[in-house]
Amino acid sequence: MNAPDAASNDTPKYTNALIDETSPYLLQHAHNPVDWLPWGEAAFARAKAEDKPIFLSIGYSTCHWCHVMEHESFEDEVVAEYLRENFISVKVDREERPDVDSIYMTALQMVSGGGGWPMSLMLDHERRPFFLGTYLPPADRFGRPGFMTVLQRVNSLWRERREDILHDAQKITGFLNETPKRVLNQTLDQTTLERSFGSLSRSFDVQNGGFGTRPKFPTPHVLNFLQRMRDHEIDGVERINAMVDLTLRKMAQGGIHDHVGGGFHRYATDAHWHLPHFEKMLYDQAQLAIAYLEAYQVSHDHFFADVARDIFKYVERDLRDPDGGFWSAEDADSLNLEGHKEEGAFYTFSIDDLKNVLGEDDAALIATLYGFTEEGNFQDESSGQRNGTNILHLGLNLPEDGRENLPLNSREEYQAKVHPLLEKLRVFRDGRERPHCDDKVLCSWNGLMIGALALGARTLGDAKYLELAQKAADFILAKMRNDDGGLLHSYRAGQAKVEGFLDDYAFLSRGLLDLYESCFDARYLQSAIDLCEYTLMHFEDLDGGGFYFARAGSNDLIARRKEIYDGAEPSGNAVLAEVLMRIAMLTGNSRYDDAAQGVFDAFAHDVKGRGAGHTQLMVALDLSLQGGREVVVAVPEGADDSEWLAALWTRFAPRTQVIVRRDADLPTLEKYLPFTVAQEPIDGAITAYVCTNRACTAPATDLAAFLQQLDA
Repeated sequence: MNAPDAASNDTPKYTNALIDETSPYLLQHAHNPVDWLPWGEAAFARAKAEDKPIFLSIGYSTCHWCHVMEHESFEDEVVAEYLRENFISVKVDREERPDVDSIYMTALQMVSGGGGWPMSLMLDHERRPFFLGTYLPPADRFGRPGFMTVLQRVNSLWRERREDILHDAQKITGFLNETPKRVLNQTLDQTTLERSFGSLSRSFDVQNGGFGTRPKFPTPHVLNFLQRMRDHEIDGVERINAMVDLTLRKMAQGGIHDHVGGGFHRYATDAHWHLPHFEKMLYDQAQLAIAYLEAYQVSHDHFFADVARDIFKYVERDLRDPDGGFWSAEDADSLNLEGHKEEGAFYTFSIDDLKNVLGEDDAALIATLYGFTEEGNFQDESSGQRNGTNILHLGLNLPEDGRENLPLNSREEYQAKVHPLLEKLRVFRDGRERPHCDDKVLCSWNGLMIGALALGARTLGDAKYLELAQKAADFILAKMRNDDGGLLHSYRAGQAKVEGFLDDYAFLSRGLLDLYESCFDARYLQSAIDLCEYTLMHFEDLDGGGFYFARAGSNDLIARRKEIYDGAEPSGNAVLAEVLMRIAMLTGNSRYDDAAQGVFDAFAHDVKGRGAGHTQLMVALDLSLQGGREVVVAVPEGADDSEWLAALWTRFAPRTQVIVRRDADLPTLEKYLPFTVAQEPIDGAITAYVCTNRACTAPATDLAAFLQQLDA
């Protein structure tokens, strides 16, 4: 029962059951007057015992409109009292329980055609939904019912027409339990890839980069797919160059990129990447770093490498947990000069800010380069009003001859002149109250970041990135496991909790494979294979193909879903299909290939003809159709293999798997990759064994011969 605390100037007036949780989002609501309960059997049992519907609110700690609804409704004592009398109120952190979020978001999209957070739902005690919505204003406005109006209507329906609404709830639940499965004569093939490429090409914004109009979201998995289409016999390689290059450049130049502090914001509300939604998510940083690194591998243009370094610098400085993992996100809102929460207040600058921090001349340079104006280039998204502040955007409003008048004719000049000025602005900005940081460590998102850092280490030749990746991997493997070796999804305040989901296993396994190929420590390869075995045991649908999002035995869900769409994060099924094929290539075990094929078969009917909306699966399909290459580099004791590995790492070769055979790793390699035991150094020299689609060339003991084999 929610009750006032003892009166004190420092003690909150109310405290509810969320106070015992570790999720930052749930703790944000722990002092609401609403009698919140966490998701769990206690809430469901209470709803049944008191014969009340459940009001379920799903959000996350860096969600702007979640904050708005909290302030407008959940801090209102009248609303709280009505909820207490008539509902059981349950709060869910969508990042901590993505399984719960996914089920009800699917239902919401099925009913309304849209979605978003906060989600506001009404359930019966069996967790079946009968009302689904998003943000609800405090009162009726613009023909839209307010929160209290909805509560009163639902309460009336619950008492007077319960049979009708529970019938609807049962129908929705039935739809949710319909899962994709194998369909005869439905396959994904080369035509699927080509149609996906054509669809993306038609939706490409030739002026601003990206796809569609607005809002503009980073879609790194789309760019990764396009990069792989270079090796297909299609009419459009130059088109690929234009789509990938322009999109990455426009994003990096735009306001969606934090030019002062590094990293990228969640999305842009406009078509030319200027006005961002300011929250920053770990998964965006990881995926975008990979996209920029792959662009650098293809083009060797240092612009792309610099952006990847910028992302890593931000993540290491502002999102790294002292224990080695990486935190989840930073909020969009922070205090403005008047002491009120405002989206973007931390990130914007006035002309006077520039002058005070940089002086007149340098302020003029930054203002010209980044599109500052006296009235401000930042417009409030909802009102369109300018408040005199500016977002940094390279080239915005820059006169056509402006660049000629600036001492920035080379990358080196830009870095020497502008970077120190941006650093001064960062130090000044850090004197403001920072946006809230969600400091929970999520296994899945850390898996993405481990893979990005591992790729950065070998592509950019920076051992620091390798160290960061290893420490994060070691932290998760040591601290985020349950008793049977499975993964736990979330870690905060010294406590790991929530059984891992498919994304945790898929993203971390891929990250560990990438980490192995950057340091060749066999324990990471072993962990990746072991996690895949666990996934096959607990998540695979042996009859219908593919993998469920929640492991077997998840009893607090109304449905067990299989998903393939790419949202802000890539599809777990698609990533796992790629991982399984990579492990099959390494081990020669066809069981992994069969499981990957099960993913393609399960979703072929839904995806065929709509591959552009499932580009992570198209990445996996490309690997399946094109086949892969395995390279074993056998290194004798004390030999220097750096030139041999550099030859591999400087290439864009996403279908190539690399194994380094050293005597110290033979026990692990013999267990998991027994064929490598016979692939010894010849005559005491470094020896490379190259196999393409399981057909091998002669061993190479000469670096030049090895390079010829790679280029063949």
